[in-house]
Amino acid sequence: MEQLQTKQEIAQTSIPQVQQLSKEQSLPPQRKLPEKIYRSRIEGIAPLICKDSINLEPNPILVRTVPYQWTFDEQAGDSIVVVPAGGTVSRVMTNDYAGPVMVKYLMGLATNQNLLINILDNQYGSYMMNQPIYYGTIIGTGNFPFELSDYLFVTRSQILRYDLTDLSLAPNTVRLVNDSFRLYFPAEETLFNRLSEANKISRNYFYTTDQQVTLVVSAAIQSFFITFINVADFMWNRTTFISDGAFRARIVNVATGITYTNGWIHSSMFGGNAQNYKDFEAMFICRGSQLRIDFVNLSLLPNRVFLTLTGMNYYYDRRSQV
Repeated sequence: MEQLQTKQEIAQTSIPQVQQLSKEQSLPPQRKLPEKIYRSRIEGIAPLICKDSINLEPNPILVRTVPYQWTFDEQAGDSIVVVPAGGTVSRVMTNDYAGPVMVKYLMGLATNQNLLINILDNQYGSYMMNQPIYYGTIIGTGNFPFELSDYLFVTRSQILRYDLTDLSLAPNTVRLVNDSFRLYFPAEETLFNRLSEANKISRNYFYTTDQQVTLVVSAAIQSFFITFINVADFMWNRTTFISDGAFRARIVNVATGITYTNGWIHSSMFGGNAQNYKDFEAMFICRGSQLRIDFVNLSLLPNRVFLTLTGMNYYYDRRSQV
């Protein structure tokens, strides 16, 4: 496959310039790819490539790439799932052999968002979260989808399994869609051959508290913890939560003593939800670390807080690092 030009290089090189360069037996300089590329976005691929020294043509990669909405394997006409009151249901999204899928957004519709979700990444053989995550902290809507920290690359013949647990104590009808794009060509052997190892190194991941946070009615500080797994470092770039009432909070890294605030932060400023959030400059949290989240309940009732940290897990053998 011909080496791709960047959009900027295409924009700066007109057709006459290409013709002139061909007379000099020279072509516009190509961007040299580094030896290791850990992530890649489809937006970085040029829409046009050089067919020869004079002519351009549409990039065949983009011709064979389409927007793709990926939902549950057919169950009931439009792939809905009914979770019984207080029960748990598992459903899968299966990718066939037509081509890999790259998931960018999570979106859905539920009768009641009082729901836990756990996603099994069959390709990697593990869950994408340390504990089941509250629906409203990671599942957006069609108008306001929840953006993953980076594309989730799902190869051909792989599945994602969703375990859904109702907390509303009433039957809960759920529709989920992964807004993606699909590559109808052997992407693993062409475009993404240089990403094969990178895809194993970094995967989307979510953390929540080790135990469910339910704040009692009290002015006292109530502390909960998030413990990071021992096999991956975590790149954290977003905080979302859903709570029953107001609270104030602060976060401390137990191992380093580093604080993430200079004081107490009111829940109205603490983070967003799956439909309304902001990203911050990503920070690394080393494997095996632990964060302590101190809460003070500002509600006159018991107060559940469902907290989610969104980011990427980086799996590599640190023993070989100098």
